[in-house]
Amino acid sequence: MVFLKGFLWILFFGIAFFCWLVLLEHGPDDFAEGVRLELDDLRRLLENG
Repeated sequence: MVFLKGFLWILFFGIAFFCWLVLLEHGPDDFAEGVRLELDDLRRLLENG
């Protein structure tokens, strides 16, 4: 149970950090497009190293 609690806390923190990053870089007006752009950048980074 402790492992699940820690895993969920880290997952929630990662999601919240990602949303905060998108808000700071792209603003609230274009949040959905900003999420798409950041996910594409993250995918490209993970694929190419």
